[in-house]
Amino acid sequence: HDGGVDVGVADMAKKFFDELEIKEPNEVDYISQVILGKFKGENISIEDEDLTSDFIVLLGYYKKIKDNQDGCTHFINQLKTNHFLISGTDAHLHQPNQLYFPDEQLLRYFNDEDKCIFFNYEFYNTALEKYGKQIVNDFVSELGVKTAPSICKKTKTNVLQLNARIKDQISTSEYAEYHIEDYELDGFDDFCRSQTLSKETSLYLWNTVLPM
Repeated sequence: HDGGVDVGVADMAKKFFDELEIKEPNEVDYISQVILGKFKGENISIEDEDLTSDFIVLLGYYKKIKDNQDGCTHFINQLKTNHFLISGTDAHLHQPNQLYFPDEQLLRYFNDEDKCIFFNYEFYNTALEKYGKQIVNDFVSELGVKTAPSICKKTKTNVLQLNARIKDQISTSEYAEYHIEDYELDGFDDFCRSQTLSKETSLYLWNTVLPM
C-alpha cells in the first residue's frame, strides 16, 4: 500500500454523497448562493478584498456567457438589484443604476463635486488589469451604470389648479388631485446655476442631453 486513498473507500464515499444528492458546487451555485448571499438583508459589511475578488468572479462569468443572450440576461437580472458596487468617494455599496460612468463630460456636467455618484475604477483596478477596461465597461453598463444624466419622475403641486379651486370655494380635501406628474433631468438645475456655458458644454447639452 503506497499510503494513497484506497480506491474502494473513494468509491464508497462518492456513492454516499451521490445518495445524499450532494453535488459538487459549480460556478453558478457559487455566485447565486455564496456571492449574492452576502448582499442580502440590511447593514451589509464586506471587506474590500472580498468585494474585489467577488467582482472578478462575476466579471469572469459574464465574459464567459455574454454571447449567450438568454443566459446573460438572466445573470444580469440576478445582479442588478443588489447593492454591490463601490462609488468614487463614499464607503457605501450601491445598485448599479445609482452610479454614473466617470467620463469627462459627465464629470463636467455634475461639476466634479459629487464623486459618490460615479463608478470607482480605481477600486476595481485588479479586475481592469486582468480583463481590460472594455469588458469592465460592457459589464457594468449592462448592469445599469449610466452614461448620461437620468430622467427622474417628480410629483409637483399644480398651483394654478389649486388656486382656482380655492377661489371657487370647492373642497380641497382630495389633496392628490392638485398634483401633477412631471419629469426632471438629474443635476440639470445645479448645472445651469454653476456653469458658464462654453462651446463644449453647449455641444454636450445639444448632442447628449436634449435628445433624451
